[in-house]
Order: sequence, then structure tokens, then C-alpha cells
Amino acid sequence: MANSLRIKWVLLLVVITTICLSIVGAVNYSLAKEKMISYIQQLSLTAVQDTSKHLNDWLNIRYAEAKVISRTNMMKKGTLEEKLNYLRQEVIYSDNVYYSAGISDLEGNLSLTNGDTLNISANTTFKLARKGQGLISDPFFGQAGEYIITIILPVWDDSGRMICLLQIALDANKVFSEQLKGIDPNHAGGITLIHRDATILYSGHKELILKNNFPKDFPDLEPVHREIIDKGTGYQLFNFQGKSLLLFYSKVGSTPWYLLFNVSEATLNKPLESLFFSTVGLIALMELVLASLIYFVFNTMIIRRIHDLLIVTEAVAGGNLSVAAIETKSRDELGLLSLSVNEMTQNLRDLFEPFESFVGTNQLAMIVLDKEFRIVSLNHTAENMLGYRARDVVQLETPLLWHDPVQLRERASAYSVDLGIPVEPDCSVLAVKPMRKMEMDQDWTYIRSNGSRLAVSLNVSLMTHPDGSLKGFVMLARDMSSFLQATETSNRLLHILDAAQDFIASFDLKGNMFYINAAGKQLLEIDVLDEDSRLIGNYLQTEMSMQLAEGLVIAQQHGHWEGETEFVTRKGGCIVTSQVIVAHKPSDGGDVFFSTIVRDIMDQKQIQSELVQAKEAADSANQAKSMFLASMSHEIRTPLNGIMGLSYLMQQTKLTDIQRDYLSKISSSAQTLLQVINDILDFSKIEANKLTLEKASFQLDETLRKLNSTLSVLLGHKPIDMIIRLEGEIPAVLIGDTLRLEQILLNLISNAIKFTDSGSVTLLIRVVDHKDEEAAVRFSITDTGIGMTPEQMNLLLQPFMQADQSISRKFGGTGLGLIISKNMIEMMGGSLSIESELGAGSTFSFTIRFVSPNPTRKLTFPLSKYHDDFRIHIVEDSLELRTSLSMMINSLSLQTESSDSWTHALNRLEWEPSPVHVLLLDMEAQDMYGEETWLQMKQAANRREALTIIYTTLAGRDALQRLPDNQRPDAILVKPISRLELYHSIAALQACYQVEAPAHLDLSGQSRPLAGHVLLIEDQAINQTVATAMLEALGVSVTVASHGLEALELLPVHHFDLILTDIHMPELDGLATTERIRLNSRYAHTPIIAITADVTKALHDQCLRVGMNGILTKPLEPDLLAATLSKWLPLQPYPAMTTETGTVNYEHLPELKGIDIQDAVQRLDGKIEIYVKLLALFRKEHDRTAAKLLNYINDGQLTEAKRLSHSLRGAAGNLGMKDVFTAAGTLELSIDEADTMHYVPLCKELETRLHEVFTSIDRKTSIEALQGWVTTEKL
Repeated sequence: MANSLRIKWVLLLVVITTICLSIVGAVNYSLAKEKMISYIQQLSLTAVQDTSKHLNDWLNIRYAEAKVISRTNMMKKGTLEEKLNYLRQEVIYSDNVYYSAGISDLEGNLSLTNGDTLNISANTTFKLARKGQGLISDPFFGQAGEYIITIILPVWDDSGRMICLLQIALDANKVFSEQLKGIDPNHAGGITLIHRDATILYSGHKELILKNNFPKDFPDLEPVHREIIDKGTGYQLFNFQGKSLLLFYSKVGSTPWYLLFNVSEATLNKPLESLFFSTVGLIALMELVLASLIYFVFNTMIIRRIHDLLIVTEAVAGGNLSVAAIETKSRDELGLLSLSVNEMTQNLRDLFEPFESFVGTNQLAMIVLDKEFRIVSLNHTAENMLGYRARDVVQLETPLLWHDPVQLRERASAYSVDLGIPVEPDCSVLAVKPMRKMEMDQDWTYIRSNGSRLAVSLNVSLMTHPDGSLKGFVMLARDMSSFLQATETSNRLLHILDAAQDFIASFDLKGNMFYINAAGKQLLEIDVLDEDSRLIGNYLQTEMSMQLAEGLVIAQQHGHWEGETEFVTRKGGCIVTSQVIVAHKPSDGGDVFFSTIVRDIMDQKQIQSELVQAKEAADSANQAKSMFLASMSHEIRTPLNGIMGLSYLMQQTKLTDIQRDYLSKISSSAQTLLQVINDILDFSKIEANKLTLEKASFQLDETLRKLNSTLSVLLGHKPIDMIIRLEGEIPAVLIGDTLRLEQILLNLISNAIKFTDSGSVTLLIRVVDHKDEEAAVRFSITDTGIGMTPEQMNLLLQPFMQADQSISRKFGGTGLGLIISKNMIEMMGGSLSIESELGAGSTFSFTIRFVSPNPTRKLTFPLSKYHDDFRIHIVEDSLELRTSLSMMINSLSLQTESSDSWTHALNRLEWEPSPVHVLLLDMEAQDMYGEETWLQMKQAANRREALTIIYTTLAGRDALQRLPDNQRPDAILVKPISRLELYHSIAALQACYQVEAPAHLDLSGQSRPLAGHVLLIEDQAINQTVATAMLEALGVSVTVASHGLEALELLPVHHFDLILTDIHMPELDGLATTERIRLNSRYAHTPIIAITADVTKALHDQCLRVGMNGILTKPLEPDLLAATLSKWLPLQPYPAMTTETGTVNYEHLPELKGIDIQDAVQRLDGKIEIYVKLLALFRKEHDRTAAKLLNYINDGQLTEAKRLSHSLRGAAGNLGMKDVFTAAGTLELSIDEADTMHYVPLCKELETRLHEVFTSIDRKTSIEALQGWVTTEKL
């Protein structure tokens, strides 16, 4: 082999050195030359193409920039100078890309940014652009010799009309030199840019630009020019002036320009010289290298290859199959041998690697022992299971290392008995049964390296030699901890399921149960789950089966399904159950199955049935209670109203002292009883969640003014100062339920007054927070009364409970007022807090968050500027009340001063010269001793020309009104005083100063006349008359319209300060009329008040939505009408002076059945003549009303029936026909609710009430009695 190898390498050296290298060198040089030339040519052509494209793209970008500039608003709408200034900025911003810019008009007059002007009308580019075409010009020399390219574009206005032309000039030399320099960075050739007509546009020889046409100057180049024009892109070899040149060319985009790059052939071939010399040198070097390698071929490399073979074969023989393969470079003897060894190694690896992988990754712990039980190997699972590493135990330890010695002794003793031979408690215990081919015990206990114990399932197998002799053992162990734990858990779960009281089962998609617990078997009355009893559908009726099928679909979609299912037991019984089904989808893709929990709810159903019956009974009882309360309210209020009314009338007559005392007690008791009834009804509404809150705008000052009228009665003769203090700025308008707020404040303040015998009761109001369109207002009522202990406070907020029963006996009351107030506050989103100390007094506080359209806008009180230093002197002995009054007056932007006694005030008037315009006097001050003290103060005030306002109790007001006119104060206020009442008083007195007329104002009981013109829209003549009389009594002038259309005709003719409109009218109703009025901005702020007998919240809300400012309900109440109009109409400057006053005596009015004459006559301000005429008119207009209503209802004309009943209701209410008013209202409500069963009975009831009224009117004696009463009154 050595000889053959040596010859092979000698021959190889000769061949390589003499033949192959020469051939390879020659071929390599030839191929390299061709490839290099081709590469250089392609590289040059690509460079020319890329540069021409880059030049074209650069020009297109400039063109696009110019187009953007042409479309700017400045180009479209600016003046010429503005456009040029704009272009100058663009030239600067372009970083010298733009040479210049200009604007040309449509006649070709070009104005440039540098100030020059040209006429370009003869220019071809101008003519093309004038036709609407934007373009880039060919390079040309300008008038100043500059070489430029121009971009010219038309500028269009927004209507598409051409208004001018935009021209931007580029420096052509700069553009070409910068854009074309990338072709030839080494300056090996020449760059030329030509026009299609062969004119040179750019060249390294600037003298040739635009002056040379090379086909004309060099006719031999004509074919070259034609090829350039025809092909557009390419290269060609040609001879020029004795030189062989290679020309590369490419067309520049859409322009008529062509980019040329020429290089000499010699320049291209220059790199080949180095290639030739490098090839020759390389061959020589190869010769030298190969000569040097001959030594290594024979002495080193052959020996090394043999050595490599030896290393591999020894490793394989030692069991190392992962040895690297021998590298084989040839097919000689050594190479063949290397291949053979590699194949052998790979075959052995293929044979053993799967087994090693199986052993290494198997979940079983595999341990191999020799026949002496020494550990030969163990896999990774065994290492992890036992905690020992293979290197620590292989050939060193036996399985005794981890086997439980106690268990070995027990098994050895047992095997000795079973087999009848002695078995030692060592490793032989593990092999004694396998060696006898007996089934061995598999449950063993291992002790890990950390001392923890592990239950395993062990199998021991024998390994034998081919001759059958024992070679060793293989132990396979499985960790049984998880299995045993799972088994234990499963057993516990099964025990729990079997012990469960609910029916629990599992079943497949077909409904076959494969598990059911004991409760399920008991419910279905089956003993065992077998083929006959496992189908769940057997226990369901058809309807239930369909429900279950739907439930299974839902469970698969959503995971579970719940429902009520009725099962039929094996013995035919029916059981109603609550069922839950859960779908289970195995992760291995197995079939879906279901588990279900079923609970017998027969008892629950029975309880539910009983609860429903109980609820119905409770609802029935609650309804009966509500009906009883409503009936009680009506039945008690009616006689109570009579008691209170008669008490009031009797108080106006001459009475003895004891009669007046008895009558006062009757009136007080009736008032208390009425409050108790109201509290019970309110509490019942709250309890039934029937109490609703209104959302309407209101002024807090107006609410306090109304509250004071009631508080004045509650205060009576008690020596208590009632103080109302507003801290900070209260928003002008709040939105909420002003009536409920007034009720809450009245309840809390009346309680404070009740439990306070002396001292003060203070209402403090302040804004604690405002954000967006909300204002949080805090109300605090503090008294100096008896106070409470903590124990008493705990009982305070319980219905019908007071602090203790002795309080109830002493002060009276039910305790409902406080709990009603608490519930109302919580309905408004607040909470009631109470602080109290026995003997020191109590404080009740709550905060309510109101909507406020403009929280920062405050209520203003405009006063006359007649006196800039209008000064008011306050006389009050209570410091707290005096301070509160000062704050009130200061909030009106007026000056104040004060005295703590009448004596001090008299001294002030007598001795101090500074002016005082108004004296504000407390009638109950300690040093006010009666009429003498008052007259003394009155005379002192007259001398100083100061006006007087006295604030006093109701009794004090009556005493002052009995004085002669010249001794009365200029204004009287009843305690407590609100800011609004004080403002009205001062405003009136300022008016008196202005007109220099004396006036006596009683702002506590009888209001001053109103001023203004009112439009009354009412279709019923009776209602027109009543409303007109009431309005004229208030001092306003009235214009009447019979319907909405007539009102719309009157509006442009007259000025109206306020509009009163009925809702239900022919032609155009009140709602539609209001909508039309509000459409005219002229009447956007004219107040519009609705008059309606409909008291439903829905209609009231609708009135407010269409733009009305308020609602009055029929029949009209004079006081409520006056109070409502006073919000919108001004007061007359001062009331007219009268020398004598009189009152209408209603004692001798005749009685007419079904008619409350006194109520109606009071409504007409005592005008009996008008009332007699209205009765006759009512008799005439409504003689056939009952028949008409019945006909409308029978014909289905419910709208007409409702309108007629509404009109009748309004007229009857104004004339005191309360039974007719109630019957008409009930019929109207029934029509609204579509209560068809009661239409006819209600019509009959209305007909009866009308007949009763007509009979009274038709009685001649009744009318004569009325007329006689009028005559008597006049006399």
C-alpha cells in the first residue's frame, strides 16, 4: 500500500505542476478578463441609468414643489407684492436650490423676486403654460448670461379660472454638476448631456454648451447619435479620432435629454494587467508549495490518518458511540478504510441511540445492576426520583442505599415462609421471586437522599448471557405519590358526592348516565345504574326532554345551563327541581360529556307560592290602607276645612275675651290635626315609594319668604328671635323641589320653635361647594332649647317616636315630621345630622346638591340711586339678630348703623346730625313700652324726615293697624324677616323718597297693587269673567283672547307684561300657542303662566318644556295668583292712599245646595252682581253639557269629551260648584287613563251634580236672596 501511495502522490504532483495549473491559469485569466470587462460595462451603464433617473426624479420633485406653491391661498388670492414676498421666502427656504422665482400675468409680463421684470409672451414655454400646461424648460442662457432651467405652471383660482403663471428658475450648471457627479467619481471618462437634436446641454467643456451639434461637426458620429435616439439606453464601442471608446447612454425620464458617459477601451483594460501578473505569480507559488508538501504527504499525513483510524476504533470498542466521524478526503485505501469505520460507527449509533433516548427520557426510573447487585447505570428519572447522581453511585452502591430496611426485613421474613427457603434481608429480596419466574410484590418504599419517603411501584427483570447465565438485573420503578394522592382525592370526592343531598350525575351526549350518586338514585327511585335505568330521557316528559336538549346546546356554547326541570320517577311521581348542567370538553379531544346537579325544590315552590299569596295579601292590605288614608284625608279635611274657615270668620266678628280664647284654641287644634294628617299621608307615600320629587327652577330667597309667613304663626307670642342668615353668595337660580325643601325647613324649624322657650332659633344657609352646574347648599337649624341626651337622640328618628313620652305629653306631636324630613333629605341626595346637648340646645344640619345653570351668577337687588348714601338705622336689643339684619341690608349694597335700645336710637335722632333715611325698629324690644314709646319715636323720625319700618308679631301688626293713619309706621313686617321682604320694603320707601309722597306700607299681610298689562287666553266666558275680576283686583289691566290664534293677533298690537293661558282650547291650545310665541325672539322673555285643572305631573312637565314659566291650577286662588304674578310683575310705586277701609261681610249670604257661594264671591273680590250674572250664564251654557258628553263617549269622540269636561271643570271651580268640579275632573282623568268601564257611570254622576246646581240656580228665592244681600251690603 505504501508503494501505491507514494506513486500516486508523485504522479499527482507532476500532473498538477505541468499540466493542470497551466491550463487552469490560462482559462482563469480568459474568463476573468471577460467577466471583468462585462462587469465594468454593466456597472458603468447602471451608473448612467441611475444618474439619469436621479436627475429626472430631482426635477420632478422641484416641479411638484412648484405645483404645491401654485395651489396655496397666497398664490390664488394674494396681491402681486404679497405673492413675490411669499416667493422670496420660498427661495430662501430652498437653500439655494431655486435661482429665482417670479409671477407672470396672462399677457406674459413676468415680475421676478429680485425686482426685474420681463416680457415672456413670445416664449414657447409661456405659450404652452398659457394653455394650462405646466412644464420644465430646456436649459438656456438668461439675459444676464446665467445658465438656467425654468419651471412654469398656471395658477388657478377656486373656481377653476387661470389667474396668473408661476415661474421658478434653477441654476442649470449647479443642477447638472451636482446631480451627474456620481457617474464618474474617479474622472476616468467624460460626461455629456445632450438634447434629442444633438445639442450639447452640459459638458466638462463649457464652451461647447448650446454651441455644438456633434453629428454636424463629426459626421462619423451620426450612426452613434441614431442608435442613442432609437434605443434610449445602452452602450456601444466606436472609434473616434483614432481612439477606441466605449459610450454609455440613458434617456433622462420624460425629457428630450440624454445622458452620455464615454471611457477609452485602454482605461477599461488597465485592471487586467494586474490580473495577468497575479495569475502567473500564483502558479509559481503553487509549484513551490506543492514541492514543499511532498514531505508531509509521505511522512506526516498518511501516518496521521492511520492514527485517526486507531483512535476511533478504540473509542467504539470502549462503548463511546458519540465519537466524531473520520474525515475522508479520498477514495484510496485509507479513505476506503475510513469510510468503513465511519459506517460501522453510524450503524452502532443507530442501533443504540433510540434505546438510550428511551431510557434517558422515560418516566420510569430505570436502574441496571450487575449480578452482584452493584449499580451499573441509572437514567435521569432515577436520579431525580432518588436525589443521587449517577457518578456518585455507579459501581459503588447497591439498591440497599434507598430501600427501606424495615420493609426489606418484613418482606424477607414473609418470602422465607412462602418459599420455604431462608431469604436474607438484602438485595436478594428484590430478585428471589423474579428468578423463580413468580409475580413479585410491586409496592415498595424508597428513602430519598434528603430522607423523605416515596411510594413506588417496582418491577425487576433479569438480564442473561446468550448461554443463559445471569448477567444482571433491570429495575423499573414508578413514582406512585401522585397516583395515590389522586386516588385518595377521587375516593373522597366520590364519598362527598354520595353523601350529598342533591341529585348529582354525569352523562354523555346521548343522555346515558355513567355516574349517579345515592341521592339521585333515591330521587329517581332506582336501585342500581344499569342499561335499563341509565338513560336520563326516561325520566323526562316530552316538553322537558326538549328543554334539556336546548340546555345541553347552551351548556356547550356558554359552559353551563340553569333551569327548572320536572322529573318523572321510576314509580311515576313528578318532582320539580332546579337543575344546573355543566359541559366538559376533554383537552385530548375526546367526546364531550356533562355533569348535572339537581335539587328538589318542591318545598321551595310551596314557600314561594305562600310568599306570593302573602305578598298579594300585603299588597291588598296596603292598597286598602292607601284607600283608607285617601278616604280619611277627604273625609277629615272637608269638615276640618269648615272648622278652620268658620273659626277664621268668627275671629273677624266681635267676641268676648273667653270666646276669642276658645276660638283660638279651636283654630290651633284644627291646625295641629291638619298637620298630623299631612304627616301621616306623607309618611305613607314615602313608605310606599310613591313620593316624587319635582325638578323646577326657584329662588331660595322666594322660598324663605313663603316659609316666613308660616313661621310667623308658629312663633306667636314666644320670646324667641328667629334669625335667617345667608352666608356667602347663593346662586340666583337653583333647580329642585322647592315645595319639599320648604316642608323640610318648616318641619325642622317648627320643632326648634316648639322645644325652645326663650333665646333664638337660627337658620344658617351657605354654599359649601359648587362645580360645573351644581351647587351644594348646607342648611343648619340651631336652637337654644331644651336639648337632648344621647339616649334620647337614638330614639329620635323612629316613626311615631319622640325623645321620650313626657315630651309628647308636654309639647304634642307624633314624631313623624322629623322622619319625613329625614327621608325627603335622603331622596334629595343628602343626609340629616344632629348635634345636641341637654339644656344647651340642638343643631339639625343637612346638605343638598342642587342643579344650578350658572352657579356663579348671584341674585341682584336693584335699588334706586336717588341716595348714594342711603342709610338705615337698626334698633334691636339682640346682638345676634342685629348682626344678621346688618348683613342682610349690607347684601343689598346699603349702609347700616345700629342701636341696642329705643332710648339709644332716640338720642341718635335728637343729637347726631348725620342723616338717617330709614329706621328699622323691633316692636318687642325691652325698652319699648307701648304706644307712648312708639309715638315718641314717630315724632322724632318725622322731625328728621326719616321713614320707619317696624317688624313685629302678628298681634303687634294688628295693634299697629288699629292706629290712625298719621300714627302708623311707613311699613310693617311680621317676624321673622326674610331678605326679600326687607328688600321690597326698602325699595318701596326709596320710591316714596323719590316722588316725595307719604305712604303707609303693610308688607306683611296686604300686598301693594301690581303694575302691568296681562293677556288672558281663555275660551270659557265664565272663566274669563272670574279671572278678569281677580286680576283687576290685583291692580293690573287685562286684555282677553278666546283662543290661541286670537292671542297671536293681539301680541303685535299691544305690549303685554305677562300672559295667562288656558291649556285646553279650540282653534289653538295653550301648548301650541306658547310654542309659537317662543318662536319670536321678541317674546322670548315674556312670562307665560298656564291655567289648568289638570294636576298631573306629565302635563306640568310638558308646560315647562314648551317654554312656560309657571302653572296655576283651577280654580284660581286669589292669594296664589297674587304670589305667582308678583314674581314677574313690578309693584306700583306705592299703594293708593285711602281714608277709610271696609270689609265684605259674608255672614248673611244665602245657602245654595251644591254651591260654595262664599268661596266664589271671595274669588271675585266681593262682586256679587258679577257672580249672579255668571250663575245665569253657566246655567245657559251647560244646560246640555251632560247629554253632549254622553253622546261624545258613545260616538268614540273622546278628545271632544275630554275638552268639554275640562272646560266644565274650570267653570265650576271658579263658581264654587265643588261637587261638579270633582265629578268633571274624575271623568277627565278616566278618559286619560282609557278606563272605558266607568265612562257612562261617571257621566251619570256628573249629570246628577249638574242637576243639583241647576235646581239651586233656578230657585227664584235663591237669586232674590243674593240680590237682596247685595242691596243690603250697599246700604
